Formats: sequence, structure tokens, C-alpha cells
Amino acid sequence: MSPEDDICFYDPSFYPTEETALEYFRNSPFYDKQCNNEILRMQMQYNANMKININERLKEMVGVEYSFRENISNIFIIQKSYRKDNEKTILLDLYYIMNGIVYKAPTDKSIFTSRFINSVASLNKALDIYNDRITLFDEINVKKDDEEFNEILKILADYKLR
Repeated sequence: MSPEDDICFYDPSFYPTEETALEYFRNSPFYDKQCNNEILRMQMQYNANMKININERLKEMVGVEYSFRENISNIFIIQKSYRKDNEKTILLDLYYIMNGIVYKAPTDKSIFTSRFINSVASLNKALDIYNDRITLFDEINVKKDDEEFNEILKILADYKLR
């Protein structure tokens, strides 16, 4: 887990729209101030005559860049990628803005890990309950010399996750 996973950002003075989502994201701690977007912004800031299409200009640069990916029911998706050339980019991270709050999107690995841990915990709980019932059943109905049943209990104990 990275430190960014536990951070969110909210600016009460600026509510993002589809047109301003990237600008809003720029104020968040997730934004890398040395990205290509910032380099172009600084160039444009001091050159009033510079009229460029930022997306076209970003394609000519190599390095980290941010782009507005999509708007899904007022949830704005921001993509962080590394551009190798004008055609090839590598996705680094995804962020989303929901109700004016910027979050880092979870990775596939973190989602899988979380779900796997939850399923193992549930399986462990189920085995505890099963083991309690088998022990109760064993004490009431099963004779100590029932080898087949005792073998099953040993196998189940081997699968117990602790």
C-alpha cells in the first residue's frame, strides 16, 4: 500500500466540472509539479502569444502527464501516465473526483488482496463453526473406536487455517 492510498483532497472554494476537473486535480497532493502538463502551463503562462493545443503538444513530449479520461455520472476520472513517444503511453495511476473529493483509485492487486483476505477470514470462521459442531457431534454420537470418522476429523484439522 502506498502513502497515497490513505489521502483524499477537497477544496471547498472550487467545485470541479468536466471542463475544470484537471485544473482542480492540479491543486491536489497527487499532482506531480514536474509533469509535462505543468511544464506546458508554465510556458503558456509567460508567453501570451502562445496558442497551442495542449493535448497535441503533450504527444510530442516524453515523461509523466495527466489527462482527463472520462465523466461517469459526475465522477471524473484522471489518468496519470508516462509517455514514451507520441503513440505509446504507460498507465501509472488512476484518480477519481467524486463530490469534489479527489481519491486515488485502488489497483487490481489491492482489490484482489482485500477480497482474498476477506474470503480466507470467512472460510476460517466457517471452519471454526464446523469444528465446534463436529466436536459436539463427536462427543455425543461417535464412539472413540470409529477409525473412519476420526480420520476425517484429522483431515479437516489439517485444512484449518490459523
